[in-house]
Amino acid sequence: MLTAVDTRSSGIPGLAPKQAASANLPIPRWIILVGAILLEVVTALALQELRILGLVHAAAILLFGLYAVLKRNLALLICVLAYITGSEVMWRQVRAPIFYLAAPYLFIILSGFAVLFVLQHIGRDGKLALLYAAVMLPAMAVTIGTTGAGAREIIAFALSGPLALAAFVMFTSQVRIAPWLYRRVLWVTLISAVGPLTIAVADVRSELAFAGKINFNGQSNFVTSGGFGPVQVSSALSLGIMAAIFLIISEREKAARIVASVLAVILGVQVLLTFSRGGSFAVGIAMAAFAFAQARNRRVRNGILAVAAVSFTLAYFVVFPWLEDFTGGAFEDRFSNTKSSRTDLAAYDTDIFANNFVFGVGPGMTKYQRLGYEVCQIRSDQCVDEASSHTEFT
Repeated sequence: MLTAVDTRSSGIPGLAPKQAASANLPIPRWIILVGAILLEVVTALALQELRILGLVHAAAILLFGLYAVLKRNLALLICVLAYITGSEVMWRQVRAPIFYLAAPYLFIILSGFAVLFVLQHIGRDGKLALLYAAVMLPAMAVTIGTTGAGAREIIAFALSGPLALAAFVMFTSQVRIAPWLYRRVLWVTLISAVGPLTIAVADVRSELAFAGKINFNGQSNFVTSGGFGPVQVSSALSLGIMAAIFLIISEREKAARIVASVLAVILGVQVLLTFSRGGSFAVGIAMAAFAFAQARNRRVRNGILAVAAVSFTLAYFVVFPWLEDFTGGAFEDRFSNTKSSRTDLAAYDTDIFANNFVFGVGPGMTKYQRLGYEVCQIRSDQCVDEASSHTEFT
């Protein structure tokens, strides 16, 4: 394992200087954090006004990542990767002129470079991640055989996420970070979620100014999601919520915990406004898993219980009544309805897996099993609106 704060002169890559004490900072640390948050807000609004800046934004991220690899600074590289988590959604919200799924490709490139040129080694967990990716590749032959020239886009869409996850695990499984860097990575992750949040809030304000209201129904809402997929937006914001919760538990400074708490509340409200239930459920499930894993750690356990108690009280007495009034009663109807097409999709995918046990039906091809790829190609909509599984198995 490599530690991000090891200052030995042994030539071990990825070394970073130990964090300076807060007392040595010329201004309070919480002001720096607020400044970083405001900078992300300004960046998001600038990208919304001038889409070409999205390309500049993506190029800057890539250059920072390559610089970190060149300087063998794994601490900086991890922070760059953490910042990417919210960027893909923001690029899609503002319709930046960047190829789709740029973020997974950046993860693959930067993590791969770190493993190949800095670490120059793959650990046991990395080998398992490599196996996880490798077993998916033979099924590409099925997709290629079915779709021909159209296979590239389908395969890229289906496998970019798993391959990015594998590359990321190959890299990070060999790195041990110090507590200060752990908190910094959480802050970067949280701040990256501010970008999509800013675009979503800006679109809500624009819609209210133009139409005077937002129409809510029993489906997820694109207006409150900043014009992009509510599932993706709520997932990105929920990751920010998780980072905020971990910061509330692990931060030493009271002012920093307050900043994280405020952001967690704002992100939580916006996640609920998207009417995409997956994001809010993901936070609950993740926190339950985290509580189970840390059951023997009294400090963490008490922190989780405190966060849960405050969150429940605030949600029940303040947030939920406001959302019910703001949405004209649609909020309760949406979140009290336990029916979901996802359960049907998951069951359908399970049947497909059982009937195609060896090679499957090919990456990205499950949605075509009901009607067939050829039928979808001659339809006017090419089955674009046909449902497919979201994230049940990843």
